[in-house]
Amino acid sequence: MIELNLLPKELRKTRKISVELSDIPVVRIAVALFALLLAVHISIVLLSGRSKGELDVLTLEWGQMQPQRDLIGKLTRETGEAEKRLKVIRGIAELGLDWSDLLRGLNDAVIPKVWLSEFEVKFDNADTKGGVKEKLPVSVGITGYALGNSQEATSIVARFITSLKNNPDFAEPFKEIELHNMRAQEVAGKEAMRFMLECRLAPDVSEMAAGVQDEGKKKK
Repeated sequence: MIELNLLPKELRKTRKISVELSDIPVVRIAVALFALLLAVHISIVLLSGRSKGELDVLTLEWGQMQPQRDLIGKLTRETGEAEKRLKVIRGIAELGLDWSDLLRGLNDAVIPKVWLSEFEVKFDNADTKGGVKEKLPVSVGITGYALGNSQEATSIVARFITSLKNNPDFAEPFKEIELHNMRAQEVAGKEAMRFMLECRLAPDVSEMAAGVQDEGKKKK
């Protein structure tokens, strides 16, 4: 027999569909989530390891470049110092003095227990005949050491000054050779005195040297 339900739809009984928890694939979802999290974690670890590896490589390469960087810095400093020395040499060469005789005379005048450490040409502003301010060489500074105690060193320096004055190759361009300062200073564990002499050029020598410098500038 066939039964027909002729009631209106709103009056018909509806069956409730119940969803059982057992029907949801909880294990599969959990496994999938775990696999996803594991993949993300592995990716992060791999990326971190790669970044660290690249950083280590860069650090190693930077460290290997240290000798080259040190060499470049050293060459830069030496080039600057060489340029300064060259500038000084050019300035001295333009003074118009016979430096070979002057230095030979200085070497011949050195006495025992004296050794020299510095030789410097000093300049000063002065009015030339044209009324123009020019840097004129006014003196030569000589720095050195005399071996001995205060009394002995003072006597040695006095004899060295006399030796300079008596040497025509050295003394000729100077109007005065005198002690500028002197102080005690131990050298290599021995008592000594550090001294500085000022050898003042004669005015005509200064003006002649300035003239040589002017001619050199015009030629350039």
